[in-house]
Order: sequence, then C-alpha cells, then structure tokens
Amino acid sequence: MNEQRCSCAWPAEMRAERAAAYCDEASVASFLQHVARGIYPPPLISDCDPKWHRTRLDAAIDARHGLSGCAAADQDVVDLI
Repeated sequence: MNEQRCSCAWPAEMRAERAAAYCDEASVASFLQHVARGIYPPPLISDCDPKWHRTRLDAAIDARHGLSGCAAADQDVVDLI
C-alpha cells in the first residue's frame, strides 16, 4: 500500500508549525518561504494566529503535481483495485 495523506488525522485549520509538517516541509521557515513565493496559499489572518486550511493546502499540492481534486481521488480508487 502506498503512503497517502490521511486528512482524517489532521485538523481542518493549522498554524504554521503543523501546516509545515502536513506539507512535509523541512522546517517552518521553509514552509513560510514557499508561502511567500506562492507555492502554498496564504493563511487566514483573523483575531487569532494565522491559520492554513487543509483543503487549500491539498489543492496547492495537487496543482503542483498536475492533479485536480477529482484526478487525485480517481488515482486513489485505482490504487485500491
């Protein structure tokens, strides 16, 4: 079985430290540099700490690999067969 991101184990919104880990970045600084370069989306900044939404991070990762949300789901189904 190939390794996959299991979104059920990750919160819907994450501070920089957890978002960096979710994206498998080497460090928070590396993650934030990629955010500044537009590789990952910017966080939502409200009354609390800046937070990234898991779905937006997934979309950025999928787009970087040329996948759409549906294409990624199709691939998972094929892997199970």
